[in-house]
Amino acid sequence: MASTRALRAPAEFTRWLAAYARHLTADADEAALRELCMELLGPPRRVVAAGEAAAAAAAAAGKADEEEAWAPTVLGLSKRTLLQQHVLPAIGANRQVQRLLGELNDLLQHQTTMEGLGEAG
Repeated sequence: MASTRALRAPAEFTRWLAAYARHLTADADEAALRELCMELLGPPRRVVAAGEAAAAAAAAAGKADEEEAWAPTVLGLSKRTLLQQHVLPAIGANRQVQRLLGELNDLLQHQTTMEGLGEAG
């Protein structure tokens, strides 16, 4: 996958990402699948009420470096879309990692909801 990034080939990146996810799923390598998916999902976000803004700003200062390091896209492709359309379906092929699939679906839905609320506010 690194070579497809270096060559700036998004279609090839998508193909190899899906192949990698299928390989990890076939091996039921839950730790590696979790790591891959969390990289694509990104850091958690939450909506902050006005009264919590100062406390959140102080807490966020410690996490700012981590969140700034995560980019929501790779080669112009949304990481969360890649997760949803290519990685999660591959994980669904193995019953041994179904619990992980459910957890990731919940996290993705939560992230999407929080972003929607953040944009509306």
